[in-house]
Amino acid sequence: MQADLIIEAVVEKLAVKHELFQNLAAQNAPQTILASNTSSLPITRLAAAVPHPERVVGMHFFNPAPLMALVEVISGVATAPAVADAVQALAEKLGKQPVRAADAPGFIVNRVARHFYVESLKLVEEQVAPFEVVDELLEATGFRMGPFRLMDLIGVDTNFSVTSAMFEAFHYDPKFRPSRIQQQKVDAGHHGRKTGKGFYDYSR
Repeated sequence: MQADLIIEAVVEKLAVKHELFQNLAAQNAPQTILASNTSSLPITRLAAAVPHPERVVGMHFFNPAPLMALVEVISGVATAPAVADAVQALAEKLGKQPVRAADAPGFIVNRVARHFYVESLKLVEEQVAPFEVVDELLEATGFRMGPFRLMDLIGVDTNFSVTSAMFEAFHYDPKFRPSRIQQQKVDAGHHGRKTGKGFYDYSR
């Protein structure tokens, strides 16, 4: 593969992304930009295992990517300013709305949005309300999708991985604690729309 810019969107596991970027680096020129669509993994840690870490940058799209305009452009400690500028320009050319974010856990949106999921899951864990009711209430207040429908769209497993990564990154702060209900869904293979079943059943 030979390219000027490569965007990866593989599973949210640092070791997997490291291996992919090392392979891509071996097949491409040193100036090839390696952009990660990671939701939560630190760009600095991702770049540390890659030759020429100055070309590694975050380019985080949001689900559903064809409809959502926002793209976070994240610079790690080593990211060259020209690389971040190039990724921002590409996002604009794609008709997106890029925003610059620091390399902090969850960046901007996932740090804010994490509690949209975590608190909704706690309501279900504590039997305050069923997940369908939580979705209906939040959609009635103006959210386009409730948290459980959105987790099914994103992937329950992906959402759980992001929460787990942020829980670790914030030194196990209880407010980021992953949900046992979500863990059970992942263990059962109920990953959402992509598997036909998540919180909702899509097999019918």
